[in-house]
Amino acid sequence: MKFKNIKMKKQYVTEHMVEEGLHICYDNISFSTFPYISYGLKSSKHTLEQYNSGNCIALSLFLKTYFRNMGIHSYLIPASVPTQHMVPGVNHICHVSLLIPYDKNRFYIVDPAFYFLSPLDCKIDDNKERAAETMDIHKDVHSRLKYVLTGPDEHNQHNMQCTCYFNENPQDKWHYYVQEVGLKDADDMIGAVFMKHKPEPFIVKTIIENDRVKKLYHIKKPTPDTCTIIKNGIEIYNGPIKDIPKPILKELKMKLYKYFNKTLFI
Repeated sequence: MKFKNIKMKKQYVTEHMVEEGLHICYDNISFSTFPYISYGLKSSKHTLEQYNSGNCIALSLFLKTYFRNMGIHSYLIPASVPTQHMVPGVNHICHVSLLIPYDKNRFYIVDPAFYFLSPLDCKIDDNKERAAETMDIHKDVHSRLKYVLTGPDEHNQHNMQCTCYFNENPQDKWHYYVQEVGLKDADDMIGAVFMKHKPEPFIVKTIIENDRVKKLYHIKKPTPDTCTIIKNGIEIYNGPIKDIPKPILKELKMKLYKYFNKTLFI
């Protein structure tokens, strides 16, 4: 993978504006691997355009486009993930997030795939450990993380990184690297590797409710002919796709039509 250094710049963007963008993303864009695995798309740009969904690359790209339409420049950046979230077999750099400069020495980092409620506010000229809120949508609880800027490591020879850990597990650190990654490289070297090691398609549909990210639907397809359907945290179906009760199938087609093709789970 090739990375580019990011030139920080002063531009008008506030924490509130970033949080508003995150809310729009959580309400409208779903984390889904169906477009890649079931429908054969290779580009996260195309998964967004055709199915309003995608992986961490697509979610970050949605926000990049959202801010670009406001005249705000931002950058896709590579990242690692906590051990608890790592898919076995993937590389250390296995994730993508978004960096938004707001001054020559200051920038925000947002990670919609980790359901950030507020951005990481990174200040090169005032570097100290800070805290931010995320949402564990599977447990329906807030999760607090700590972060600080650190120097280059073996995965990042030319710049700094933002090092993070969750309060409950300070030894399990991960990093957001302050370098730009191209969309094609991200899809080919990060997204495709993730799909190779996690080939069973799934989708998570969320909404914002009372300043919380709530998981509405979580659908998994463990085999080509079966699926598990979770609604509001409760499993409502687990079995052959051909036997999904008609009321459930009708509901899914009404609520999730923009995230699937006409065949839904094929």
